[in-house]
Amino acid sequence: KEAENGVGGGSAKSGDYVSAGRASLVSRRPKLTEANTPSRDWCLKRLNSFEARDYVAPWWARNPHFNTIVGSLFATPQPAPYRREIIDTPDGDFFCVDFLDSRDKRRKARGLVFLYHGLEANSQSPLTVRQAWSLAEAGFDVASISFRGCSGEENLRPGGYHMGFTDDVRQLAEMLHKRDPSRRMYVTGTSLGGNVMTKFLGELGEGAAECGILGGAVACVPTSDNSVIDGDKFAREVYSGNFLKSIIPKAEKQWANFPEMFPKNFDIEMVRNATTIGEIDDYYISPLYGFEDRFDYYDRNICVGWL
Repeated sequence: KEAENGVGGGSAKSGDYVSAGRASLVSRRPKLTEANTPSRDWCLKRLNSFEARDYVAPWWARNPHFNTIVGSLFATPQPAPYRREIIDTPDGDFFCVDFLDSRDKRRKARGLVFLYHGLEANSQSPLTVRQAWSLAEAGFDVASISFRGCSGEENLRPGGYHMGFTDDVRQLAEMLHKRDPSRRMYVTGTSLGGNVMTKFLGELGEGAAECGILGGAVACVPTSDNSVIDGDKFAREVYSGNFLKSIIPKAEKQWANFPEMFPKNFDIEMVRNATTIGEIDDYYISPLYGFEDRFDYYDRNICVGWL
């Protein structure tokens, strides 16, 4: 809003809202100025009772890289007894949702939580399964969504998802709300999936409750400046390299199967030679979804601009 209104001098250009929003990322409580009602009082009481707690890692896992890598390799959770539903999409493709029922059989579920994983993960990834179990044990039903191309099923169109792709979660929310309008629904996600969920809430705005969405919680969303998207040398070589091992072969297979569906400015050789996630965003995501380049892609989709 500050960018749109030219606050700070000068006029705002398209995309400036991201840097303006980022510069004003200060923790502020919502100010409710309308007349008090019982529901407003209820909301204010809970808003004022919330205090964010710092995460303190165990003494043996204080190094963030050690924490990340060991947790993904050795903390394998018990498989979740999912029920899979394949949902057809209006563009002729599909996505998969794995449902897990609340583990609290003494009472009705507290609601349904939509869970989105991070880049190149899926509903079966260790972190995603641990999150699903935690939610189910807390009394929630879970709908763990796999991004297109990540579910183990071969999709019918190139691409599949990106950090601002909210079409599938919106379709799922509308579908499940029609099935049961009284059901309370929430959203959560980590990393890229957290960005998608935050952007989704921003798109819905005050209309979220009209489709049954009553709240959300996300972790590790990429709110920082897009110039650090690939991180330091260690992150580029270890994390980005790991992602590229699945992204590049996936792009090559899609190119072989659906060459006519790719835009004319797509160059598979540039994707094959990519060494960073930023280059994948430049040469794979941007042309497929109509962005000028990765910076246009980040500016239009990073969640700061939608909060």
